[in-house]
Amino acid sequence: MFGRRLSDEVRALFSSSTGLSDKVFSRDQVKGLPAPVQRYLQYCLKEGQRYIAFARLKHGGSFRMGEGKKWLPIVGEEYFTTDPPGFIWRGRVKPFPVIWITGRDRYYQGKGNMLIKLFSLVTVADSKGEEMDQSSLVRWVAEAPWFPTALIGSRYLGWEPVDDSSAKVVASYEGIGCSAVFRFNAQGQITQLSTQDRFRDVDGRPVRTGWTGYYRQYRDWNGVKVPTEVEVVWNLPGGDFSYARFQVTEGDHNNPSKY
Repeated sequence: MFGRRLSDEVRALFSSSTGLSDKVFSRDQVKGLPAPVQRYLQYCLKEGQRYIAFARLKHGGSFRMGEGKKWLPIVGEEYFTTDPPGFIWRGRVKPFPVIWITGRDRYYQGKGNMLIKLFSLVTVADSKGEEMDQSSLVRWVAEAPWFPTALIGSRYLGWEPVDDSSAKVVASYEGIGCSAVFRFNAQGQITQLSTQDRFRDVDGRPVRTGWTGYYRQYRDWNGVKVPTEVEVVWNLPGGDFSYARFQVTEGDHNNPSKY
């Protein structure tokens, strides 16, 4: 039942997109953007690259459910649209040999929802609300390096200069906004994102908390350079809490179908 629901949601997500267009990337399009953003787009996109409307990936890695908890192996898959912004992610961890927990994170029509089930059947958490909507938009922005034509700029997303190695991205959709600062290295790669616009569940209530993502190991996906290793951490008063380290095992663009 959970699998069928996911398939239905992926179809609905892809159907909501404006779809593919003939628009292609040109280096002239980066003029006027902050210098490190120009450097990044010229690094990861080739002249004439078709705009990305859909993206999908599979990943492995490790995850932990709280401070002091052990790292657990995780596998997952994720699907994205760029116009309008949206995604569906499913991940599975096995804390014990005969027990598994499945999570589904969804951002659809401006609404976020994190659903966690034991054995893919018993609901453990079902998070919704304005704070979840904003956190989901932040996640979409943070994962845009996997579909980088979205970072050229659009009615959903724009840039503000900071310095030669960082720039501020501002995004909004369906009345919800967020911002984050991307950092770039000399080569042009995005290496880090930091934001104060995500919410962490603390004893059943959402608390605005600093959040940082790290990007490593860029690879080529049919001419588009994307990071294949990511790590995300909560910036807590007592120090950073790293809770997810993913390695992308496969991915592609403009293929609006489920794995």
